[in-house]
Amino acid sequence: LDKSKHYLCYCSTGRRSSAAAFLLKQNGFIASVLSGGFNRVPASFIIR
Repeated sequence: LDKSKHYLCYCSTGRRSSAAAFLLKQNGFIASVLSGGFNRVPASFIIR
């Protein structure tokens, strides 16, 4: 992974992605989490 890039972590609920982002940050990466995961994203935001 490139430490100069920003990574967005996501999963269904946000629990695993929070852990992943924590580990990335602890190792010098820039990381964010999709709060609440995909389960919290309104259906109107999803493009199929």
